[in-house]
Amino acid sequence: MHLKNAEILLPNQLEIKLHLAQAWILNGQYNEAWDKLKNIDTASLSIGAKQLWELLLAYSSYMTENYSQAIMILEDDAGKSNVYNRLVAAIWQEAGINFVEQGRFGEALHAFSNSEKLRPNLQIEANIASAEYLMGNSERAYISWKRILAKQKIPEIFHNIAVYFDDVKLDEARAYRWYRRYARTEAGKKWPQRSKTLRRKRQWFGF
Repeated sequence: MHLKNAEILLPNQLEIKLHLAQAWILNGQYNEAWDKLKNIDTASLSIGAKQLWELLLAYSSYMTENYSQAIMILEDDAGKSNVYNRLVAAIWQEAGINFVEQGRFGEALHAFSNSEKLRPNLQIEANIASAEYLMGNSERAYISWKRILAKQKIPEIFHNIAVYFDDVKLDEARAYRWYRRYARTEAGKKWPQRSKTLRRKRQWFGF
C-alpha cells in the first residue's frame, strides 16, 4: 500500500516503479508486474537497476508460462552472471517439459540441451535422455540413464528403464524388477499406476 501511494506522489521515480513491480511479483500478481515493468523507461536506469528490470520482466514472463518471451529477454545476458544463467536454465527446463507435453520432442531436446549448457546437472541430463527416448533413440537413452544412475539414484529413471524393457526389449521380467525398484521410492509410492502395474506383473511372472 505504501509503495502504491509513493508511485502516485512520485510518478517519475523509476526506482519506485521497479520496487512496486517487485512487490507485485512477490504477491503472485505477475501480469500486473509485467504491465508495470513494460511502462518503465529503461534508458534512465542505472546498470544495476536495468539488470533488475530485465530479471523481473523475465521472471514475470516465466511465471505466466511465457517461456519464449522470458528466454528472449535474458538470452543476450546469459553469460554475464550466475543469476541470469540459473534463471535462463530453469526457463529452458520448463520449456522442455512443456514441449514434451505437446509431443514436440525435438524442440524439447533442444530446450533441455540449452539448459544443460548453462547449468549442468544430472536431472537435466536425465531429461535429455528421456527426450532422446521419445524421439526413438532408445539405446542411447538407456546408456545415459544407466550412467546417471551410477552417480545419483533419480527415481524417475527407474521408471523410465522399466518402460524401456517393457516397450522396447519386450522383457517383462526385467521391466517388473525396475518397476518394483521405482515403486519403493518416495516418487514411486505416489505413482497412480503403482498397484495396478505391480499386481499385473506379479500375476504374469509369479513374483
